[in-house]
Amino acid sequence: MTQPGRDDPERLIVAWNFSANALEVFKELRDPMRQAARRGLRFVLSQAPNEGDVDDVVTRAFSEVLKDISDEVKRDPVAFAKVVAHRRGVDRGRVIIREREKIKDLVREVERHRVTGEDLAAAAAKERRLRAAEQAMSELTAQQRDVIERTVMGQESLSDWTLERGTSYEAGRRLRARGLEALRKQIEGSESGRPEGRNADG
Repeated sequence: MTQPGRDDPERLIVAWNFSANALEVFKELRDPMRQAARRGLRFVLSQAPNEGDVDDVVTRAFSEVLKDISDEVKRDPVAFAKVVAHRRGVDRGRVIIREREKIKDLVREVERHRVTGEDLAAAAAKERRLRAAEQAMSELTAQQRDVIERTVMGQESLSDWTLERGTSYEAGRRLRARGLEALRKQIEGSESGRPEGRNADG
């Protein structure tokens, strides 16, 4: 039987002035209370309870029984003890259910953050693409790199970019399109192991 904790069973038994031999009363109540506690736990858990939980429920329930010295209790102590044990069994069962749900939530949270092989592969592929993009940018002409950095990667509009350089919008649009196409080819060529040569568009 599990230890009752800080409450001294014998002290509690003596505190309940039920009969001249309170220890014998406890012995009489123990088995009926265990049965009732087991039924309460099973009612909530829908399965045979752990005997350690049964012992814990009985210990706590008996402490509660000892505190009640009413005449009604003394007339039928077994019935009263069984009711208390059953109710505390139900309470304990609900606590167990809540604890299980917390564990399930924790497992789901851990699983959600678990790094899988696919995650690692995706991260590695992304890193390769970033390196390829950096390399590809260095292969562009100065004007292509400038228009992409400022109008695609930055916040500047193509109209402002062309106005600042005194060129037409259409010329700027073609320049940017050629640069993006060259960038795409450079990245794809790097990923396939066939790097493209330096783009000569101005």
